[in-house]
This record gives sequence, C-alpha cells and structure tokens, in this order.
Amino acid sequence: MTESNFPFIGSAVLHLNGYHHGEFLDRLNVVARHDPEWIRNIADIMMAFDWESEEDKKLALKWSIKEKYVMAINS
Repeated sequence: MTESNFPFIGSAVLHLNGYHHGEFLDRLNVVARHDPEWIRNIADIMMAFDWESEEDKKLALKWSIKEKYVMAINS
C-alpha cells in the first residue's frame, strides 16, 4: 500500500463528497465499503492533479463514482 494523504477512509470520502456538495455521498459510501483503496487513490489524484478547470475535475469525478458504484452493486 502506498502512502496516502488520507490515512482514514472517512477523510477520503469527505474530501470527495465536497466536490458535489453531498450529491453522491451514498454512492461514495457503497464504493468505500467495496474498494477503499480506490477511494483513497481517487482522492489523492483529485487533490494532486493540476486540472485545467474545476468543472472538468467535478465531471471526471462524477463519472468515475458512477462507474465504480455500478461495478460495486453488480459484484
């Protein structure tokens, strides 16, 4: 396991939750139970990557969460 900026899964979920003001909190919680390492990794990426626009960042996160949520539900 690599070093993460988010030592606790809850802190990563809260960080990601802030991008959409709670709209995807239920999905983030499902994904966190299914794949906590993915949540930490995506939170680190969202924090570290230099996005051209904040809207692109939010849109990329939204679709990533939706895709991972569907995978978690179907597994």
